[in-house]
Amino acid sequence: MTQADEANATRPITAGARYVALGSSFAAGPGIAPIVERRAGRSGRNYAHQVAGALSLRLTDVSFSGATTVDVLEGRRGTPAQIEAVTSGTALVTITVGGNDLGYIGGLIAAGAADATARRLGRISRRAARWVRGRVSLEVDGQSVEAAERAMTAVGQAVRRRAPAARVLFVDYLPVAGSHERAGVPAPRLPLTPGELGQVTRTAELLSRAFATAAERSGSELVRASAAGLDHGPLSPDPWVTGYEGSLLRRGAAVPYHPTLAGMTAVARLIVEHLREPGPAQPAS
Repeated sequence: MTQADEANATRPITAGARYVALGSSFAAGPGIAPIVERRAGRSGRNYAHQVAGALSLRLTDVSFSGATTVDVLEGRRGTPAQIEAVTSGTALVTITVGGNDLGYIGGLIAAGAADATARRLGRISRRAARWVRGRVSLEVDGQSVEAAERAMTAVGQAVRRRAPAARVLFVDYLPVAGSHERAGVPAPRLPLTPGELGQVTRTAELLSRAFATAAERSGSELVRASAAGLDHGPLSPDPWVTGYEGSLLRRGAAVPYHPTLAGMTAVARLIVEHLREPGPAQPAS
C-alpha cells in the first residue's frame, strides 16, 4: 500500500460525497423489496442504499445480479461497463464481485435443482436419481481461482486509476455455509451432500482470500462480511443468507443462497463502522 493509499484509507467520508457501488447480486440484493431496477435485480434496501442513507451520500448504484468482473470492466449484453460510473469526483467505491467468475452461487442453485429432480426420480429409479445427483460438483480448480483473483485485482486497480482520491472498499460475500451449516445436518433449505458442503466451504474460503489479495494488490480496503456472517447462515436462528426454497419460478420463493434484508443491513453496518473507524487495507490471509 503506497503512502497515498494509506492517506486515502484514513480520509473521512463527508455528507453529500459521491458514492458508487459496483458488483453482482450480493451487492444488488435481488428478492429484497423494493426492487428499484428489475432487470438488475437491484433493491432499494441493499447495502449500498443503506450506507448512503446512513452517511447522507449521493449514491450511484450500478450493481447487477449475475455480473462478473467482465461486466464491471467491459460491460456485456447491452449493459455499460459498471466502471464507467466511477469518476475523479467519486469519494467512495464499494466492490462485491468475483463469485460469478467461479460459478459459486449458480452452482449452489443448480445443486438444489438437481436434488429436487433426484428426489422425484427416486420414486421411479434410484439409479437415475443417483446419476442426476452425481452430476453435481461444486469444486473449483486453482487456475479458475487465480484468474478470478487477477480479474478482481484489475477491478480495484481500474477504480483507483479513475478515482485516485477515493476510498475503495472490497466487500466480500456473506457465507452460505457457516457454523450451523458446517455441522453437516441435512435440511430441506440446504440440500447438499457432506461432500458438496465441503466443496462449498472450500470455495467460500478461496473466494474470501481472493478478495483479500485483490484489496491488498490494488491498494484498497477490505470489509470481511465473510467473517461477520459465520454464525448467520441459512440454518441459523438469525439468517443473513437464504437457503434453497425451491424453484425461482415458484411464486413468492426467495432467491436461493442470497442475502436477506437482515444480511444486507448487517453488511451496511460493517461498512459504516469501517468508514467511521478508518484503517489500512487488511492483509491477505
